[in-house]
Amino acid sequence: ELKDALLSLISNLDLSLLEGNKMIEVKNSDVSKGRAAARWLDGGQWDFVLAVGDDWTDEDIFSMLSEEHFSIKVGVDISSANYFLESPDKVRGLVQELAALS
Repeated sequence: ELKDALLSLISNLDLSLLEGNKMIEVKNSDVSKGRAAARWLDGGQWDFVLAVGDDWTDEDIFSMLSEEHFSIKVGVDISSANYFLESPDKVRGLVQELAALS
């Protein structure tokens, strides 16, 4: 019901509605996570880039990253991410291991 109500409210605006994992996002149609990440990445030299996400809305980021970057899909859905982890607990473990390397 919420999705239908929002769609009727934004139908004449330059907005889009994204339905994801336990979320509904209303955003400017010209804005995406991938475009934001590309702009951020273009702004500097980065030694290490890691993108992690559990939702289809994260695919924008995964698909724009180059082979030298690391992308991880949390869960077992089809994704353009380079790697997969089973759960948020596994992601926390990975981040802890990476932090220990620094």
